This record gives sequence, structure tokens and C-alpha cells, in this order.
Amino acid sequence: MKKIIAALLTLIMATALFAGCGQDNGDVDLPVNVGDTTPKPQESTDPGQSQTAGAALTRAPLGGTGMIAAGSIHNIGLRTNGTIVSGGHDQYGQRRTSNWTDIVFVAANKSATIGVKADGSALFAGEMTGSEAVSGWSNVYMAAMGGDFAVALLNDGTVTGTSGAPDVSAWSDMVWVAAGESFAIGLKSDGTVAATTGAPDVSAWTNMVKIAAGADRAAGITAEGKLVASISTAAFDANSDYVAVDVGAAGLVAVRADGSVVAAMEVEADNDPLVYADSKDIAAVKNAVSVAVGDTHAVVMDRTGYAYAYGKNTDLQCDVGTFNLRPYVENVNGANYIRGIEIGSTVEQAKKLIALFTGADSVAITKADGSEAADTDTVATGMKAGDVGEIVIMGDGNGDGAVTEEDSALIDAILTKQSDLSGAKLRALQLSLSYGLPAPECRAADKNTIAAYIAGTGSIDQFGDKVRGTYTDKFKSAYEANNDTVGYIEVLGTNVSYPIMFDMTGKWYYNDHTPAKEKAESGSVYAYYYGQQHNDVITGHNSRPSGSMFHQLHHIEDFNMGKSNCEEKKYCGKELSNLPDLKVYSERVWDVYLYGEEARYEIFAMFETKAPADVEKSLMEYVWYPYGNTNHDKDTDEKVQAWIDECIKQTKELSGLELNTNVNVKDDFLTVFTCATQHSDAGKGARLYFMLKKVDY
Repeated sequence: MKKIIAALLTLIMATALFAGCGQDNGDVDLPVNVGDTTPKPQESTDPGQSQTAGAALTRAPLGGTGMIAAGSIHNIGLRTNGTIVSGGHDQYGQRRTSNWTDIVFVAANKSATIGVKADGSALFAGEMTGSEAVSGWSNVYMAAMGGDFAVALLNDGTVTGTSGAPDVSAWSDMVWVAAGESFAIGLKSDGTVAATTGAPDVSAWTNMVKIAAGADRAAGITAEGKLVASISTAAFDANSDYVAVDVGAAGLVAVRADGSVVAAMEVEADNDPLVYADSKDIAAVKNAVSVAVGDTHAVVMDRTGYAYAYGKNTDLQCDVGTFNLRPYVENVNGANYIRGIEIGSTVEQAKKLIALFTGADSVAITKADGSEAADTDTVATGMKAGDVGEIVIMGDGNGDGAVTEEDSALIDAILTKQSDLSGAKLRALQLSLSYGLPAPECRAADKNTIAAYIAGTGSIDQFGDKVRGTYTDKFKSAYEANNDTVGYIEVLGTNVSYPIMFDMTGKWYYNDHTPAKEKAESGSVYAYYYGQQHNDVITGHNSRPSGSMFHQLHHIEDFNMGKSNCEEKKYCGKELSNLPDLKVYSERVWDVYLYGEEARYEIFAMFETKAPADVEKSLMEYVWYPYGNTNHDKDTDEKVQAWIDECIKQTKELSGLELNTNVNVKDDFLTVFTCATQHSDAGKGARLYFMLKKVDY
């Protein structure tokens, strides 16, 4: 346990950002999966210049366009390996994209997401009129989404749309499309722009190479790099060499060739002290390559594949802190490891990826023995990319570039101390560090991951999750003081800020002992079960006299039930203000670090049971208690759904709240509970419950 947590500490404190020098992006168009050969790239990266009328469209590889998309309340990020990360509010299920693969382009609107696959088909998530048409699309090059519709540019230059879309059936020889609230515009191969009814007047636009649209406006870039728009461009240098642009209700944002950003935003930054993610100054971003503008915010991606957002944040639409869209450098104990290169990639492909995020003109890759690797060689763990770092292919522990039973056997050898594997090769076999399990269980999980990959039933994540590091210092301090520490929890607007403990003996030691192992009635905040579960459970006492531990969770309860003071009058009675409003999405999201993973969770239910409460029918049922004569574990989808329905029902009946959260049986859950407001009720089994679902998909 101590070794695995120590390793976790190293990783959560790791510096993943490589600050390369050089500013020439040189390639600001579409990404392709590493190793994908369809479609073939061309020399030019300007859609208006690289296409020939009537010819099949081709996409330039590994660029920035189509890698980020901004809806009204969510963001989508596309990694260079064709997988998706997302942020913001999943109110309509539009962020249920974590299982998408082979994606080469993403688009978003108010309530939905579309991903174009390398084979020309498309995937859909969320809600939108006529969305059923998307699954039937084929030969798709890219897509654009309007208010409640989508249009798709096909590889032959024609355009199709969903029901409700403006009429684009006669369009041909198109090389790009964009959509506003109720209109679409299309960039033709000759540099002119077509428009549907309701679009801004773009009839005079010529020699265009890029176009964008959103809300009631349109924008574009000419072949000379000049910016044009249907709204004011007074904030933009008329002589600048612009390479990327987007526009929406939130404003107009463009990127210059030197990677600097110019923004004319029409929304104010929304930095709420009760919200975990802040709005950023996107005009300060360096080495930018791409921009996406939505109704309420804008997102900029830089050369390293990281993203920054500015604007309204009531739906956490500025939460892009986990976006690592390009390969990156992970620093572990002073060693730099290059992550994010897929199994089976060639050295040539790896060179392009590394040059992309470092900004280098060229990259030399050498084998572990110091000899130069040929471009056609398969990339393997232990190869070095100049002074950037050593390449790590997760799962490839023996450094042959593949993941086989030999790598699985190495895990056993490490566990039995028959191997002293270290450095990049050891890191390549540490697939499950984020589980926070003891070494034997962690290694078993590693072996299961490799076995699933070999069998073709699973994949190995080469990127890993980008760590926010919210609780790095606090967890480190708590763990060093007591290695029974398994997590950390803070609730903004309250004094709840505690390490999460777990007693491995199963005797509930921390129910009446502090993290310092001192006997105390207030005890500690502690986890009910060990290791990540479908429903993790955390509890702490309602320490009324001191107002500590989980007492102030009652302040959130009372505040959201319209009370002006804490209902516990004997010891508290505090006036309630500046507390999370659970009707606001961003204020009902908590950030919790548990068993090696920091994740965001959304409250979907909150209620206090009335006394007397049957422990068997309430507490054990709500926490999925799996022990004793009756098993309350939820081992079927039907049982989980019944639990969800009951929690939502209790929230409405006991708290008078309807949170309208998008929650389903496949979500991961967190239950946090404490004793009732009154001590007498707590003695009769009454408890305050917060039920949350993980929103880091």
C-alpha cells in the first residue's frame, strides 16, 4: 500500500506540460488517427487552396481544426489517437462520448455532439431534432452544427443535412461548411462562399480559405490572412496573418500565424468562488493553433494540445483542465516520459507527433542501445527522442513495441522480485496506478488490462488522464502523516476540507479516531469500502458543538430548502449565505480525490430521512451495504435503476428539489452521508444523504 501511494504521489505531482520553443505551427487542419491512411494528406493546409473542384476532399494530418468544439454548455476535445475527452454539463447526454474511437473531427451545438470517423461515418450523442439521420451518413469529411440541426460535407464536395436543416441539397464543390443558429454557409473550391436563407450577407466574400459561423454571424480568413466578419472587426489588426477563426454568440476569436490570440468577447468572465473551474484569459495563450466559440464561452487549444476557456461558467463550460489532446511529456522522479503514442506506430509517425507538440522542425529518435531508429521501425518503450524524453508505450514493458504475454509475465516477475525493471519500461507496465490499490491488486488489474488487449476485448490508454492536482499538497501531507489516507474531500462554500481515511482491519477505527489516531468522538471522514466501487461511500460525523466534520453539509441542505439559518439551533443556528445553489449545475459539482483518482461528481439527489428510520431499509440500502444476512449490493441494472429512482423520489418529497440530472445505471456513483440535523433523530437512524454521479467520463 505504501509503495503504491508513494508512486501515486509522484504521478499526481508530475509536470506533464512540455514547453517547447519555436512558434511556427505550420499545420492547422484536421487530425487523423496515428497510422491511418484514409484519406491521404496533401501538401497544402488551406481548405480553399488545397482542393480541386469535383475532386475528393483530403484532410491534412495532425492539425488543430476539428479537435475542439464548443457548444452552449459543454466542450469536446479530440485526441490525436481518435478518442474523445469532454467538459461541461451533460444535461442531454451530449458528453457520453468516452467510448468513441477512430474519430477525426468533432462538432457541437446546444445539446449534442457529432464525431466524424476515419471511415466517413458519424456518431451522435445528445438530443437534436432529426438526429437519427446522422447514423446513416457515409463518406463524411466534416460536420457543422446549428441551433437544432447539423450539416455534413461529404468527400465529393456535396452537403447533406438533418431534418430541420436549411436547404443545402444543391450545394457542390464545397471544401468547408459552417452553421449558425438557423443557417449554413459553405466555402467553395474557388474561394467564394454560398449561404442559405437567413445567413448574413457573404456574397462579396472572395478568395477565402477559412469560414466560421455561429448564432447570427459569420467570419472567415482570406488567402492573404486577413479577417472578415459580419460583425465588427475593430479589435483585430487589418494586416495580421490570421490562420484560425471562430465566431458565436459569445464573440469573435482568431489566431495569428505566430500563435497569438485576438479575442473580441461579448460575455464577461464568470469566476464563482463556489465553482471549481475558472475562466481564463485566452488572449494570453501562446502558440495557439485552434479556437472554438460557443454561445456563452470560447475555447483555445495550444500547440501542446492543452485547452483554455473564457466566458460564462454556470455549467462548467470553462472546465477544460483535463484536455490533453496531443502527446505530452510526463515527469516522474525527474525522468521525462513521452506519453500518447499508440501501439504499433512507426518511428516516422512518432517523429511527426513529437515535432507537433514541441514545435521542433525535426526530431531524432534513437533506440535504447543508442543507435538511430529507422523511420519504418515500430516505436517501442525506451526509445529516446533527443532531449525531449524517453518514449513510453503503455503495456510494452520489454521494449519490443508490442504488447504480448511476455509483458504480462514481466508483471509477475516484478511482483515476485524476480525482475528489477526500472525507468521507462517499469512505467510502461504501471497501467493501474490510478486505482490506488495495493501492489498485488494493482498488478492483477494491469494483467487484466493486457489480457483484454491481447484478446481484442479491451484497449490500453496511452494518454492517461490529465491530473488536475487540486489536492496534491493536502493529500501528500495527510498521507505522509498517516498512510491510511486514501483520499481528500473539500466542499466549496463550507468548512469541509478533510483527508479521507480507511481502516484496513474493517473495524471502523476512524469512526472515533482522528487522522492522527487520537481517540475522539468526532472521528474522521472515512470511506466505507476499499478500492473503487460502482458506488463509493464516504461518511463523517455531524459534529454539532464544533460545527466541524460534515456538519456544514446541513447548511447546504437548509439553504437549498429555503432556510435562512441552520436548523440545528442549540449549537449552530448560523445565518446561511454564500452557499452552493444546487439548482445551478456548476454549484452542485464536487471535486473529490479518492483511491488515486481526482474526479468531478454531480449531485443528483439530496435528502434527510425522517426518524425513526429503518436502518435495513434506508442506510444499508442507500450505501449498497453488501454484508450481513441481507445483501444490498446493486448487482443488476434493474437494482441500480430502482436505487436511482428512489433517491430522486426522496429528494423531491423530503427536500422539495428537482435537479433534473442526466443519470443512468452505467454511471459511477459517490454517496456522502452524515447524521441527521438533530441528535435525537440521528439516534433513531435518520441521516442526511448526498448522492452524486461521476461527470469525468
